[in-house]
Amino acid sequence: MAKVSVRIWMLKKQIKARRIAEEYGSSEVFICTFLEGISTSKPLTEFFIKKGCPAKYFKNNRVAS
Repeated sequence: MAKVSVRIWMLKKQIKARRIAEEYGSSEVFICTFLEGISTSKPLTEFFIKKGCPAKYFKNNRVAS
C-alpha cells in the first residue's frame, strides 16, 4: 500500500521520478527501484521526507510494502 501511497503523493505534487533523480543527483533507474521497494537508501528516504512525503510510507530505509 505504501508503494502506491508514495506514487500518489508524487502525482498530487506533480513530481516525476526524473525530477527526483535530478534533484537528488542519481539515476532515474535507482529512483524507480527505490520506489518499487527493491533497493534501500537512508539518504533517499530522508530526501523524500524532507520534500514532504509522509514518513509513515517508509520502513527500514525503503518504501514500505
